[in-house]
Amino acid sequence: QLQQALSRDINAGEIYIRTKLYGATDPDLTPHVVRDEASLVSTRRNWTLGAGITQSDRAYVRLLRRRDRSNERGNTVAAIVNAIMAAQRATSTDKRDAATEKARNDIQFLTERLRRAIEFREEDTENWHSSLWELATNSVHGFWNSEKRLLYDLQKVCLDHERVTYKSHRDTEKAPRGTRGVVNPPRISISSLCFLCVPVTRWLFLCGCA
Repeated sequence: QLQQALSRDINAGEIYIRTKLYGATDPDLTPHVVRDEASLVSTRRNWTLGAGITQSDRAYVRLLRRRDRSNERGNTVAAIVNAIMAAQRATSTDKRDAATEKARNDIQFLTERLRRAIEFREEDTENWHSSLWELATNSVHGFWNSEKRLLYDLQKVCLDHERVTYKSHRDTEKAPRGTRGVVNPPRISISSLCFLCVPVTRWLFLCGCA
């Protein structure tokens, strides 16, 4: 409303033309959010070209084995990263599709863990799955980028929830007979709980950097 009121008395375009210095370029009025998104799209396009990545059956098998070991330890994020890297190193379309399918299955499992931890609505599951996949595909570029840190922070949320759930089930089992129902504790490996000790950046800080 203020802009409309001023425009009736002030011709901003004419003032700009009269006061513009000779040879000066026009200002870039594109919002910074749009510029950042364009830069991100350009960067992702360069990543998809696979610069510096060579196809190798040996590397493909090695990365899938790492993926399996990570899943055995409860490190779903590492399993996802290794599966995506294996897809990049695949020497055939079938191998690439197989590795990508493994990565998507791991993403689905991480999504389910997050839904149990933070209890988001079931109808939001697909949005979470898509967002996690986007983070995962970008996390393989670089050693420790913000996308990978965010994924590990999300996994830490799952581990915190699973640790509390496991403790509550153990307390229930120790209660006197007849006072509480006995519930078997979930099977969580000790090695997976060790990832709680990994130093990671705070959640809110990563949300701003991702």
